[in-house]
Amino acid sequence: MQDKIEKITKIVKDELYRSNSQKYHHSLRVAEIALDIAKNENFNNLDLVTITSLLHDISPNVNSRTENAAESAIKAKKILEEFLDKNEIEQVYETILATEKKEISDTDLLGKILHDANIIDLLGMTGILRVAYNMGKENDSDSVAELPNWFESYSMKNLSFLELDYSKKLAERKMSEIKKSGN
Repeated sequence: MQDKIEKITKIVKDELYRSNSQKYHHSLRVAEIALDIAKNENFNNLDLVTITSLLHDISPNVNSRTENAAESAIKAKKILEEFLDKNEIEQVYETILATEKKEISDTDLLGKILHDANIIDLLGMTGILRVAYNMGKENDSDSVAELPNWFESYSMKNLSFLELDYSKKLAERKMSEIKKSGN
């Protein structure tokens, strides 16, 4: 299976790196976070977690969350035809489609893992930059001083969407590290 993961990682890199390297690096980080969560949740198919995480944002130039999930799910399905069986492909497809939702079905552990890993990745530097960018659009020079408050508000809102207890602990630890580095 490691060979399949390496081939899929190469496909993701070839697909995203030139057109949207941020999504490529985001997908790698989400895969790493998702594996950590999956191990702590005793999810038994870590390869499927990795593959789903790598492909969840495979559509490079789509900004709408709903459109991105739909296009990425379709593209993932096509890519996986040579790597996985039909049941696994369908599970990856459904899981990627579910990333647009704020709440995941209680029975969908893979969906919860991907959902939470995706949110946790946005709490790091990506989140800080996203908040700073949105503040910059206001063209208010005084707003830079408010960046820590805005980021805290953004983070707290996103923390409320996490599904799994371990994810909440992981996110809180990440937020604590960010706060320490700001002092």
